[in-house]
Amino acid sequence: MLMHGIDSRGPECGRTGIALLAATLIGMSMLAPGAVRAWQARVDPGTDGRPFFDIPALAVDAAGDIVVVAGIARAVGLFAVPLRFETVAVKLSPYGNELWRVILPDVGAYSVVVDPAGDVILGGVLLEGESVLDALALKLDGQSGIEKWRNRGAGFTVGVDVNGDVFGVTHDLAPIPGAMWKLSGATGAPLWSASMPSSVDLLGFASASEIVAAGRDDPDAWHGSILRAFSTATGTQLWERFLSQEQYLRAIRGNGAGGLITLSTKFTGTGSLKAIQVHNLSAGSGEDLWQSELWRDTGSCNEGGIGECGRGGIGLDGNGDVLIGHEFRRDPCERACNTLVTKLARSTGQEIWRVESGFGLRSLAVDPSGDMVLVGPLGSGQMEGTAVAKVAGASGAVLWQKAIASTSGRPAFLWAVAATDQADVVTTGTEYGRDVDLGSDKLFTTKLSGLTGEDIPTNCGNGTLDFLEQCDDGNTADADICPSASANGCQYTATSALIRGSARRPDRDRAGCQVEWYVLNPNNPTDKHRLPNQVQVCTDADPSCDFNADAGWCGFQLVVCANNRDPNLHACLPDGVDEVAVISPRSESGRTAQQRSTRAAGRAAVEHAVTHLLDPKVPTDGFVKAAPIAAQEQNLCSAPFRFDVPADSSGLKVKTRSAGRRDTRILKQRSQLKLICQAAP
Repeated sequence: MLMHGIDSRGPECGRTGIALLAATLIGMSMLAPGAVRAWQARVDPGTDGRPFFDIPALAVDAAGDIVVVAGIARAVGLFAVPLRFETVAVKLSPYGNELWRVILPDVGAYSVVVDPAGDVILGGVLLEGESVLDALALKLDGQSGIEKWRNRGAGFTVGVDVNGDVFGVTHDLAPIPGAMWKLSGATGAPLWSASMPSSVDLLGFASASEIVAAGRDDPDAWHGSILRAFSTATGTQLWERFLSQEQYLRAIRGNGAGGLITLSTKFTGTGSLKAIQVHNLSAGSGEDLWQSELWRDTGSCNEGGIGECGRGGIGLDGNGDVLIGHEFRRDPCERACNTLVTKLARSTGQEIWRVESGFGLRSLAVDPSGDMVLVGPLGSGQMEGTAVAKVAGASGAVLWQKAIASTSGRPAFLWAVAATDQADVVTTGTEYGRDVDLGSDKLFTTKLSGLTGEDIPTNCGNGTLDFLEQCDDGNTADADICPSASANGCQYTATSALIRGSARRPDRDRAGCQVEWYVLNPNNPTDKHRLPNQVQVCTDADPSCDFNADAGWCGFQLVVCANNRDPNLHACLPDGVDEVAVISPRSESGRTAQQRSTRAAGRAAVEHAVTHLLDPKVPTDGFVKAAPIAAQEQNLCSAPFRFDVPADSSGLKVKTRSAGRRDTRILKQRSQLKLICQAAP
């Protein structure tokens, strides 16, 4: 039971037959097994018991990294009796590489958000077997996944403010009372709390100073809802509003002007879905600025009840206009769910455009350009697949849509969608096992191009430094100084080929990622840990590693990188680098004038490199960055440079000294390369 912007209460929508698209939608293409896609990452929960996943939740941080959380129930026996519950939290890079994975025993996750520092906040419940003990909010370090704090009592649906403090609402799931909480983002300590006389599961920031909790005013009834606004600073109640007994809140969010947008469904006395309504509430009072009824059922059939086509979500574009997605029944006598997608003017609520889809809705997102992405179920109730569609915010035209099928041929279902800062699309879902009735046994996350819904076009190899690229030499080969095959994306850090310049055990190396090296020397053996070796040996005139045409010399091609997220060094967090100093080679250590000149030239090249680094998030700035390097400035690399070493020598050492901080501690590192040139045979 995970919350990700779409109401997930009530039974699933019946899907009895092939979904038909409205005339306003273009034909749908299928991403069949093996079809082109940007990438897909999977989480296998292992074979302990019979594991199956609950509904996953999804968040994307400012760096484009992706956090996915999902509950896992591990069961055995013919009737799948649960043994225990746990939550898996996984962080993926923008390229789909797994950065960390954490298993949280006896935790059922419901929501996930990322705070301004990049740390991960989970909301949910603490479990003992199948019994709920308490609500739970916990914080994971964004760099490592290590748990920083947890708070029993404050959880379920969570949000975070610009200061990093955490707000949570607790559903009145016995023995948990309905409540609104504020916790310190730094420690998890309660700052204030307020009771809610309802089944509270919705949370929205009206403004920086006003937050609203909402839910049913009677937990035993399916309709009738309450909204209660509080001061974010003190918890003082600012206003309260009850909706009629016919209305059931599905989603809330700030309107961009200090007020609140609400999306609700309206029901008949017999409990059938009758209308979809949007209210724009004023700041400070909760009074209506405008209201709009998007759809009304005029049919005579009352089958199915209120929950079957009831999921909905709200988005805003850059102008503050309101984007709505909500399930409904185009034919009230059929059980299939469709989705109504509408844009309303922020000032009046007047409808700007609308389209209808032939599939249901599970999640929606609005990208930076104001376009809407939505996912929902296809098929006849056997979870045959999920549709993904992108709708132009300006006109309502469908830009593209796909049906995501399981790559294994088993039923698959998407539950959440998000848009990145580059307007690409990230979805997460579950793949069902051989017996659908026993639940899903794989969790998968997919990234698609926001432009086409297909493979994300890469600029790697065009000779220009683009977003997240650390190099670009104008080709797509890996056998040169810039690793630019599609899997590496013009990134040194994506290759797992950085040399940390240390012989210590990598699982205990807490500072090795401060300064690392990339050396183009594909035939050099690895070290005893099977990692890139800090001793690099090249034979004179070997074209794979010698880039000095003069006989008797090896010209090594080097790159230095700082504050790295190195997948080989799980204990080292890129928390920033305060200083970097070059301590070797030393020109005065040479015995001859030529040796001193060689060492001086090498030292100058290294000093220039460590003070001229590129931030891949702002490649247009160029190679201008030097220490101090902030924690959010990660994977900074120099341009390639040549370091000449004479043949038949004992080699030359390249050594730096750096210092960074972990909380209040200072971590120091010495990173050393030894470059040896062997004479040609």
